[in-house]
Amino acid sequence: MKKTIFLLGAGLLVLAACASPSPVYGPAGPGATSPGYASVRVEDDRWRVRFTGAPGQDEEDVRALALRRAAELALAAGFEGFRVVSEDVERIGDRESPVGVRGGVAVGAGSGGWRGSGVGIGLDIDPSRQRRFSVRLEIIAGAGPQAPGGGDNAYNARAILDAAERR
Repeated sequence: MKKTIFLLGAGLLVLAACASPSPVYGPAGPGATSPGYASVRVEDDRWRVRFTGAPGQDEEDVRALALRRAAELALAAGFEGFRVVSEDVERIGDRESPVGVRGGVAVGAGSGGWRGSGVGIGLDIDPSRQRRFSVRLEIIAGAGPQAPGGGDNAYNARAILDAAERR
C-alpha cells in the first residue's frame, strides 16, 4: 500500500512539473530568464527590447511578443512605425521538460567471494533547464506607418498591436 501511494505521489509530482505556465505578457521579473519584457530607450527614436518566453513557448510566439512591446513603445512615444535594425534569439535551457530521469548500475566484489550489485533510478526536477527562448530587438521608430528605410524589417505599430489583440 505504501509503495502504491509513493508511486502515485511521484507520478503526480512529475505531471505537475511538466505543466507549463501560461504565457505571460508583462514586465519580466528579476533574473535573466524570467518571462516577460524589458526595454531600454537608447535615443529619442531608438530602443532595445528583450522578451523572454515562458518554458515551452515557441520561438515564433516569443518574437511576436517582442514586436508587440516594440510597437507599444513606438506608439507611446508618438511614432507610427518602427524598423528592426538588429535581432538576436537566445535558446535557454537544454531540455523540453523540467523533469529528467537518471539511472545507474553498480557491481562490486569483495574479499571472500562476496559479490553485490545494485540498480538506481532517479528523477531530476529542475525548471531552469527547461527550454525557452529570449528575443532581443533593437528598433528605430519613425513618423510614417513604417519606419525610415522600410523593407522587410519595417512594421506598422498599430497593425502589430491589432494583430496581438486578435490572438
